This record gives sequence, structure tokens and C-alpha cells, in this order.
Amino acid sequence: MDWAQISRELGALIQGEVKVSEPMRKHTSLRVGGTADLLVFPKGMADLRTILELAQDRNVPLRVIGNGTNILVPDEGLKGITVSITEGFKGIAVSGGRISIEAGRSLGSVVRTAVTKGLGGLTFAGGIPGTVGGAVVMNAGAFGADMSQVVKAVEALSFTGRLKRYRLEELGFGYRTSVFQDHEKAVITRVAIELEPASPEELRAQVREYAARRRTTQPQAESTAGSVFRNPPGDSAGRLLEEVGAKGMRIGDAQISPVHANFIVNLGRAKSAEVKALLEETRAMVEKSFGIRLEPEIVILS
Repeated sequence: MDWAQISRELGALIQGEVKVSEPMRKHTSLRVGGTADLLVFPKGMADLRTILELAQDRNVPLRVIGNGTNILVPDEGLKGITVSITEGFKGIAVSGGRISIEAGRSLGSVVRTAVTKGLGGLTFAGGIPGTVGGAVVMNAGAFGADMSQVVKAVEALSFTGRLKRYRLEELGFGYRTSVFQDHEKAVITRVAIELEPASPEELRAQVREYAARRRTTQPQAESTAGSVFRNPPGDSAGRLLEEVGAKGMRIGDAQISPVHANFIVNLGRAKSAEVKALLEETRAMVEKSFGIRLEPEIVILS
């Protein structure tokens, strides 16, 4: 397929940027992976609809990413059209305890807004680096809380162009999962959350406490994609990995963090295949020792 030609066509139809053969290591927190045939940054809903229509008309693969903080892109790259919502979906509006947020806005910035407005319930998310949309897809969480406890409604545009509003009970939230991971082929565009009044000073103190805990328990200097594995019921993936001696293990420039065994860090020039091999090797070690097969939290794209 002539991606340069499709890029020119799409570029004439939308306001956002279109990149051909774009290195995905520049757009993921782990800094690994090959090129995307097309990486597109829609500026708003009209752009997004146009991109989805073109993908349907040309029958090309389509995927959506946010800040690229929990994904592993293969060294072979990504076929078709990859859409990043980080440039055109950043709006936010506060009304009482309800915050309406466009899906491309960073979760950290929403936490800061909530704290400033004296709204509690979201401080757990202060150190989660992804977008609001990505946080909903993954039901992101930390410190015993997650997005399912604050999300009230979600607006999403299906790959076929249908805009739908989902109520909380329709979102299929579970531990690090939602209906958008497997069942719904749709792009989250807006999220509504509900928070409770709280003291801004107490909220700031809580954010500082969580940040301090992250600094002492998680790698900070290296490139990572966040937690590699989901915690199995009643246990911790990090504990199991540490028990089998995974800390510090290395394949090429991919290393199990010496700080936290459930993080893989890029020491500089890691390849996606090295990250995946390290993931599989350490998972096999845990399964052999404990009979527990860890499930990846990181999304492995193909």
C-alpha cells in the first residue's frame, strides 16, 4: 500500500498531523519499537471521524494510543493507521464535583485540577503517566484505588463512526480491564468523573506522600512502560518475581529493574524482542516455582 499517497490524501482532509513511517520509540515511554505505517494526530472529532472513515474504506488496520505509557510496539513496527489522541482531545470542564475531560488529556493534569478545586478521590492517580482515555481502558489504579471508583460516564466513537455514551454499569470494569479492551472497537473521546469535596491542603499532602512512595519503590531515571504483569489474586507480581530472583536480570539492554521486579527498564538501546523475551523468561520462572502464570499488564501490540 502506498502510505505516502494515503498520507497526502489524509493530510488534505484533516487539520491534524500525519506522519509516514514514524519511529514509535519516539512515542512510547519504553522507547522501543519499529515504525508505524501512518501515525495520525487528529485535532478533534471531525478529524477523528475522517480518519475512521478512511480506515474503513481502505480496509486497513486501525489502533488508538494515548501517551504510549503501557504499550510494547514490536520491532517490526505497526501496520496500518495508528491514531494518537494526545494532540486534539485535551479539554476539561469542572461543575461542582463533576469533571468532564477529553480523553487525550494527561491524567496527572486532571489530578492537579481536582486538588486545586478541592475535590478528593483521584490523588491515587497523581503518578500515573497516561491519558484519561488510556486510564479508563486499563482501569488504571494505584494504592488500592482505581478509575472505576470515580468514572461515571464515557463517550466513545466506534470504528464505524457511531458516537455512544456509556453508563458506569456498561463499562465492564474489572482489575486492570474494561469493556474497551476486548469487546468494544471504539475510541474514547470524553470521560466524566465524580469527586467529593475535600481540603486542598490535605489533598496536596496526599499527593506528596504517594509521590514519595513511588520515588522509593519504583524506577525513576530509566525508560519504562509501568507495571509489566497484573497482580494475581491475593498476591503481588513484584513479590513473586523478586522471590524467583528476577531483579536485575537482563537481556540486551532490557532489564528487570533492581528497584522493583515488576518493571522492565530500557538501559538505552533495548529492542522490543528483548523486552518480550525477558517478560516470557521471568513469567516462566514464576510459573515453575509457584504454579502461577502471570498475565501481562503491558499491552503487547502486533
